[in-house]
Amino acid sequence: MSEQQLGGSAPRRRPRKRGAEDDLEQLVEQRSKRSRPAASPSVAVAPLPGLSTDTRSRVPKRGAEDDLEDQGQPNKRSRSTGPSYLLPDTGNHRLPKDQVKYGPGEGLGDEAMGRVHQHLYGASGPELKKSVVKERLTQYHPQHSTYVEAARAAGRGLTVQEAEAARTGENASNASINHVIASGVGQNTLNTGIAQFTQARRDFPGVPVAGEMDRPAVAKSLAGQAAAVGRQQMYSRAIAAEQVRDGEPLQGEALLEERRGLLTTTLDVMQGGDPATRLSSYRDLMKQTFDSPGNLRVGHARANGAVSTGFDTELDSRLQPTARSERLLEAHRAAAPDHDEQLFTTARETGERLSSSRTVDDD
Repeated sequence: MSEQQLGGSAPRRRPRKRGAEDDLEQLVEQRSKRSRPAASPSVAVAPLPGLSTDTRSRVPKRGAEDDLEDQGQPNKRSRSTGPSYLLPDTGNHRLPKDQVKYGPGEGLGDEAMGRVHQHLYGASGPELKKSVVKERLTQYHPQHSTYVEAARAAGRGLTVQEAEAARTGENASNASINHVIASGVGQNTLNTGIAQFTQARRDFPGVPVAGEMDRPAVAKSLAGQAAAVGRQQMYSRAIAAEQVRDGEPLQGEALLEERRGLLTTTLDVMQGGDPATRLSSYRDLMKQTFDSPGNLRVGHARANGAVSTGFDTELDSRLQPTARSERLLEAHRAAAPDHDEQLFTTARETGERLSSSRTVDDD
């Protein structure tokens, strides 16, 4: 990676040379992993791999007749309690919640949000309160069949609602399209990355008239820019691994191509040569990652509002986290914004993590 590519002047659009992009991908991930703080000890986060720790007292496999979402009553309680377990929530949960709830601007002051806004719009954009950086973007396909097909192609189990949509050929009732990593979290991560990138770029030292370049300052600026890109790329790589194309999961060269494409889009967001390029790339990146089928499933509508933002673990038919949830959680714990100390909405009394979906067959 050259100083010109992540330096003070606006670079040209990045060519699709595999070697250079792979080098950048490796560097930005190393930088961002080192800059990620440890999880807060006050948050009940189970160790990886897996979201639960005790396999001896798990909830037995349930049949369709036991579906909590058809009861219209407060949830039945799972047999197990404590912070390691997950509880499907129909939105009728009566216990107080420690709810994760924030949007695109959380943790960013007015100056930082203004800088992100100006980065995307230049001098001729709308006022900040009408900016895309404060708008909760929803760019996903509204038809539930899209997510049925994606789940089947990827080998994932169908949720209760997806099974209904597959059976009826119509959108499921009392259902919504639910994120695993919340869209507000994803957009907040991107805004935070832009703020970090633009500040690091401002700190890039000017070329001296005489004497040597301030190399420590150059290294610090480049490291800050690389960390901003790398944090986003952690999410992009994890979600890309869940995507399908032409009815087949992405693997091998197709997966590498997808990752390189997402990295190029991220670089266009951060250092595109003009505001129009940066703004369109911002929308494209959200649509290709957090608002893509790789991070979405059809789940319970009321529960989606109850769980709110943060990480909404999809559960299998045994009420255990799916393989996709574990993979995306690993990326989220490594790459989430520094202020994101609480990942899960929990029932305050028991510490159980609430979820808005479960599958009727396993992945």
